[in-house]
Amino acid sequence: MRRRKLCKAMVAVGAAALAAVVGIGGMGAAAAAPAAGGADQQLRAQLDRFVEAWNHGDAQAMGPLFAKDADLINPFGRTASGRDGIVKFFGDELATLTRGTHFEVKEFSPHVMRPDLAVEDMDIEISGGALAPDPAKPLRNHAFLVVEKQGGHWQVRHLRAWGYLPPPPPPAPPAK
Repeated sequence: MRRRKLCKAMVAVGAAALAAVVGIGGMGAAAAAPAAGGADQQLRAQLDRFVEAWNHGDAQAMGPLFAKDADLINPFGRTASGRDGIVKFFGDELATLTRGTHFEVKEFSPHVMRPDLAVEDMDIEISGGALAPDPAKPLRNHAFLVVEKQGGHWQVRHLRAWGYLPPPPPPAPPAK
């Protein structure tokens, strides 16, 4: 029940953020298009730095990727606020729960809303370590991020991640 409420809340937050971004932007897609090509590459490079930091267990390297007032919620409902809080969060996680894991991005879809504001959707897999020791059963998660360009660099403002539920059971046979 808690997980369902959390998922609904995250979807609502994502929808509200997207609606706010679109409403604030006042720019049509054509106006934003010229910035999108370079921005997509910059956003992917930022994501690659996060993945590299995770896979090396380096929470300090993650710090500059987040805005000073950023916040996050991980798939277990754990939260962190502020760049320093997020670095501490990842430091704790990488030293315990996710120690020795491998983070891999399966699908990445950035959407530039304005030249200085974007949202990102991504499917990720976490394997290895005590969290997902069976290579055939990685954790599959989804993340939604709001990122903002500040001082010429993209930084994460809000990160929401959630795990995919297992497939539902097959339907019951029809009653006779």
